[in-house]
Amino acid sequence: MSATRKYLAPYTAMNAASIASTVSSSVVNISNLDQISIQITTTNTDVAGQWSVQGSLDYNPLNPNSATWTDMTFSPVIAATTAGVADQILLDLKLLAFPWIKVKFTRTAGTTGTGTVLISGKGN
Repeated sequence: MSATRKYLAPYTAMNAASIASTVSSSVVNISNLDQISIQITTTNTDVAGQWSVQGSLDYNPLNPNSATWTDMTFSPVIAATTAGVADQILLDLKLLAFPWIKVKFTRTAGTTGTGTVLISGKGN
């Protein structure tokens, strides 16, 4: 008997979006996926800030503003974006129990830069 493995091909959750202000990626359903990878890249001229990965148990696509989003804790923390530096960040996440995920950038300074977020995953 052949088992079908669940798979999320690399999905562009944020495509060269301005990070001149706080911005979030689109929400991705990761139900039935137990291994998630997130790739974050920036083209940055003068923006500084912090990337975070957030999960939700109560997100509803029909009522998206009612969701509770909680930052995941990383050790070490995701490196902060520094003005003038183009970032390349790759995160490998395993055994996540929540069904919804998104990536958020919180700007602390600057006015020009873009961010791209790709999310993929696989499950049993």
